[in-house]
Amino acid sequence: MNNLGHLIFFTVIAAILVFWYIQTKHREKSIIIGKRLCRESDLQLLDETVSLSSIKPIFHNMNILLVRTYRFEYSHEGSDREHGKICLIGEQVRWVEIDNEKTWYS
Repeated sequence: MNNLGHLIFFTVIAAILVFWYIQTKHREKSIIIGKRLCRESDLQLLDETVSLSSIKPIFHNMNILLVRTYRFEYSHEGSDREHGKICLIGEQVRWVEIDNEKTWYS
């Protein structure tokens, strides 16, 4: 492999690692948001249920932002399981859905 090949290879690896790191940070943020919302609604966020369900690019003010939707499970009484969603656009929470009710944030 020539020097250009090495450069391309390491650039791709670095980009993958940065993307993975950013995804991990956004997942951690959605876990914190989910815990707070469940606590405020007297619900229990079920551990390890927050997962990325979709990721889409959008264009906003000449920038490309990623819209990430996370799913999570929560319980009213500990024996049932319900599904909720959290949508992040870039770093901002766009909306949250609990009990089939969507709350929008500006």
